[in-house]
Amino acid sequence: MDTQPIVKENYNSVLIAFSRALMREAHVLTQHPDLLWQQIYNRLQWADAPSDGLVETEREGRCDLDLRPWGWAKSRGRQSDALFRILIGHNGAVTCCAVSPDSAWIVTASGDRTVRVWDALTGQLHHTLKGHTEPIWGCAISPDGSWIVSTSLDNTVQVWDASTGELRHTLKGHTHGIIGCAISPDGAWIVTTSGDKTVRVWDAITGKPQHILEGHTSGVRSCAVSPDGMWIVSSSDDKTVRVWDIATGQLRQILKGHTEPIWRCAISPDGAWIVSASRDKTLLVWDTVTGEILHTLEGHTDWVEGCAISPDGAWIVSASKDKTLRVWNAVTGEIQNILEGHSDWVEGCSVSPNGAWIVSASRDETLRIWDTTAGKSLHISEGHIRQIEGLVVSPDGTKIVSISGDKTVRVWDAITGNPQNTLEGHTGLVCGCVVSPDSAWIASTSWDRTVRIWDAATGKPRYILKGHTDWVFGCAFSPNGKWIVSASRDKKLQVWDLLTGKIRYTLRGHTHGVNDCAVSPDGSWIVSASWDKTMRVWDGSTGELQHTLRGFSDGVLGCAVSPDGAWIVSACHDFTLRVWDTTTGETRHTLEGHSAGIVGFVISPDGAWIASASWDGTVRVWNIITGAPRQILKGHRDKVVGCAVSPDGNWIVSTSADETLRVWDVATGEQILIYPLLAPGFCVTTHPWRPMAICGDNIGGLYILAMMNVKYGPIIVTAHQDEQGIVLRCPACQHIHLISQSQLGIEIVCPNKQCMLHLKINPFVIHLA
Repeated sequence: MDTQPIVKENYNSVLIAFSRALMREAHVLTQHPDLLWQQIYNRLQWADAPSDGLVETEREGRCDLDLRPWGWAKSRGRQSDALFRILIGHNGAVTCCAVSPDSAWIVTASGDRTVRVWDALTGQLHHTLKGHTEPIWGCAISPDGSWIVSTSLDNTVQVWDASTGELRHTLKGHTHGIIGCAISPDGAWIVTTSGDKTVRVWDAITGKPQHILEGHTSGVRSCAVSPDGMWIVSSSDDKTVRVWDIATGQLRQILKGHTEPIWRCAISPDGAWIVSASRDKTLLVWDTVTGEILHTLEGHTDWVEGCAISPDGAWIVSASKDKTLRVWNAVTGEIQNILEGHSDWVEGCSVSPNGAWIVSASRDETLRIWDTTAGKSLHISEGHIRQIEGLVVSPDGTKIVSISGDKTVRVWDAITGNPQNTLEGHTGLVCGCVVSPDSAWIASTSWDRTVRIWDAATGKPRYILKGHTDWVFGCAFSPNGKWIVSASRDKKLQVWDLLTGKIRYTLRGHTHGVNDCAVSPDGSWIVSASWDKTMRVWDGSTGELQHTLRGFSDGVLGCAVSPDGAWIVSACHDFTLRVWDTTTGETRHTLEGHSAGIVGFVISPDGAWIASASWDGTVRVWNIITGAPRQILKGHRDKVVGCAVSPDGNWIVSTSADETLRVWDVATGEQILIYPLLAPGFCVTTHPWRPMAICGDNIGGLYILAMMNVKYGPIIVTAHQDEQGIVLRCPACQHIHLISQSQLGIEIVCPNKQCMLHLKINPFVIHLA
């Protein structure tokens, strides 16, 4: 890299920015070292450091078709700036974590039945401790750092040598799974909590039991020891926190206030107060002398799974099922920071003894380290707060529309990724959305049994279409934008007039829920797919049934129509796709090969092939003439959850639960680009005329990715016949151009001189109904 753009006095801040970016990407680069440039650039472009000149000069030099393809993120990742390292290695949920007294290493417990010891500075794995036969829920480190204790659902406590990783003791006595543990300040004894409703105290040297503390009326989740070692606190599913005298084993106090089970508790460094974390979504801070509640910490949107206190007692950190950590001022109870980045429940957290960082453990199988001095934010990143269920780009390419389980529809600028509008009103999960052919309107469908029509420019509602009596799964606009059809679990389809908002027709005939629907390119008919093992074709003008397509062995999950309207493709719950002739209603092909559910499919813009995405971890490309597989795209390491095709038909993009987006060359089947996500992917689409992919993940993150150095041919478009003759609409400038019969099937340049987009016209013409 050319370092000339950096002013001499800024070297230090630039190096810090680069170092921080490398640490945050270390877990990715360990697996994909060839992604160094892509990952570092996409971090540094958002960094608050004087490295712009350096990275922009380098980027310009890396934009050449002869160079390696890479993905340029046009939207900022949903991840707190405070995050500086991700540790991967566990093969199950990470349930607990603790930090050594010198802040040099971390110990973790996991559902994969192992305890692991990590270097806190480098992230390297020191030891994997194996011995438990069931998931491990608790871990703690002795005050001198020489040994580790772990607790498991196998009803045992195990004590390990921290240096060698060897097992020292196995403590038995609990009659149910053991969940929590703590160690006395002098390292002389261990305390454990169990589903058997007891707290037990053990001699750390001999492993013999000293006390059995009984009184809780449900399983005991966690425990902590006072700084002077004189008392213990425990939290339970019985919704209480209890304080016990260690010398006598007698109960001192019962603290009541939570309305749901209490998952964790911790004691302040001076022993003056206790904090407890509960499934009621709150933390309570208690005075240890009076037992009174000092603060109620509210803000989490789901169960609070863990809590820890800073070494100076100034702040509290909490971990939640809402996938965030929150930092609270211990004196005022006010929130100080929200840490985003985990893609699943955050099960636990701990603070380094030097107070410089927080470590968190999650069901996403990762351990994350957060800088306590950087990246403070009091707000969740703008966007969805639940999984993105679907994405669509407006036909004019200016807007991205996303839908979510958070009951909202969001509209984003397709180029900058900036949010434009949040469409609120649905009272249930939003499961479908489409944009009208003229890009003026958005339609969304929901579990709240409604279809809603929104102004795409302002975000204001136009209609709330009520008529369905169960969840509405999907909808489709007519090609002229005058009506919309919706499919519902109530076994019906409704055709709605968009001038009046009234129902035109109700299409009845299916005997189970209708999963999907589509409209023919000319608008003359509608096709529907149902759990009743049929597809049905309906007249778009009268609503009359034209064909019932049978032969499925299971429910039909989805359907789509070819660009020329000559055939329909359907995905079935039996792992197959079928291709149907729309004139005869007969099966052309049954596409077999997937070994697990098909969750998405797409038709190429020229109608030559179909691509399908499956939970078997593959994308398959099928020849539409022969029905034979053209390519089997392998590379994902988990379920593939969606696929899309570029508008030139040259590449396919897929996303997966393996937290990647991948781009494939259709002609060769080779993977040409991989882009790591921050969470498991859930849906993906492409831009109608730019080389861009848009992806949504399971924590509400939106990714807008420009494909750099990816070969991009002319955009495939379809002409239609109207009163003027044969016309086509350029997807970029949206101008309508009159063309001749002889131009069908050839490449042209958009006649609009301000546009000049290269187009390839399909050889057929659509005659609009």
